[in-house]
Amino acid sequence: MLFTGLRGYRAGVTGRAPGGGGGGVAGGERSRVSIAGCGGQLGSVEGVSIRSSLRQRLGASVAELDRTRLQDRCRGLDVTPISEAPRRVPVRVGGEVKRVIVAPRNGVPNLEVMVGDGTGLVTAVFAGRRRIAGIEHGRAIVLEGVPVDLGDRAVIYNPAYTLVP
Repeated sequence: MLFTGLRGYRAGVTGRAPGGGGGGVAGGERSRVSIAGCGGQLGSVEGVSIRSSLRQRLGASVAELDRTRLQDRCRGLDVTPISEAPRRVPVRVGGEVKRVIVAPRNGVPNLEVMVGDGTGLVTAVFAGRRRIAGIEHGRAIVLEGVPVDLGDRAVIYNPAYTLVP
């Protein structure tokens, strides 16, 4: 079975019993993962726990893998998950910048930064700004402010922010 990984490599997973019946790994059989097009086999891994971990990753959707990655990235920042952040109360939330746009309102430019942490999204609106150095797509950021509901989304106006490496 061939699949294309996140970085574009084609990988083959082999695990058939010698003799051709079934395709599972049981008993003393081996599970081998190789990267095609990288000069042969890079290594083999034995064990059911690693195999099941690989199966979970391969069976997961891209959105689910992205959510898990974002939650892991935000775990050590001492922030409130966006989905649990109360409205109209000062909070500290963090995540990865998903989108940066300039949306003029009443002739005044507003920089809107959408931040996601894998549990939800919040939009930070910086009034009167067209650009802020360092805030770009994919950058980790911690926002401090008061979220309010604007339609169906959480918005924090002019938050204090910290850029995370």
